[in-house]
Amino acid sequence: MESKFSLLFGNIRKLRTRYLRVLSAFYIYDFICTLSMPNKVGKRKANRNVKIFNDYRYFISTSREACRCYFLIEIAKFFDVDNRTISLHSILDFAEENISSLTKKDFLDYHGGKMFLPEQLDDYKQLRLSDIFKLRKAIEKKNPIISKFKGYRDQYLAHDDVNKYKYVINLVEIRQILNFIKKFIDVFYFYLDLSSNSYLNYIEEPKREIQNLVDCLRDHEDKYLKNIKYK
Repeated sequence: MESKFSLLFGNIRKLRTRYLRVLSAFYIYDFICTLSMPNKVGKRKANRNVKIFNDYRYFISTSREACRCYFLIEIAKFFDVDNRTISLHSILDFAEENISSLTKKDFLDYHGGKMFLPEQLDDYKQLRLSDIFKLRKAIEKKNPIISKFKGYRDQYLAHDDVNKYKYVINLVEIRQILNFIKKFIDVFYFYLDLSSNSYLNYIEEPKREIQNLVDCLRDHEDKYLKNIKYK
């Protein structure tokens, strides 16, 4: 039978996988928007990029909107209050109910022969109820922003309500919530794995790949126009 420690860590890994996909989707969306902004990339580049986007509007605009809908839906899912789901709330509920199965002994039993530095194990402290309480309080402080994500998800994305409330979610709030989810996951990775996560690839690589795609489309367009001129 799978241990409570293993079940909890398994769900944290699932949260992390979802978060990495959300991070990529957000930066794809954000960078596509950025490439059209003269104040960010310069007027000449922005105009050239807009022309490329218009030439491939069915792909670019659809991809951008798909990323937007995806990361907004997924962000809201992280804060669902239903223990049938894997969310920040259900993780905390499970950890609190099974705190006695998240001891240093359970940590060592789970990791078996994994090598840790002696000083790491000497300083290791198990997850405590006070840690869970702090995380719950931190979520409560974010509730005004979280409620906007959930309301927008429910009325605009998961459903198409006739009478919608006008939610305004800005980039600052999106980044705040993404950073909050990251810190939540990192807390549990520390207590359950004595490790940390790197997110840089999921921020920089999507932007690099979008830039490469735009460059390739622009090169194709330039060659096409030169070919027409030559003929």
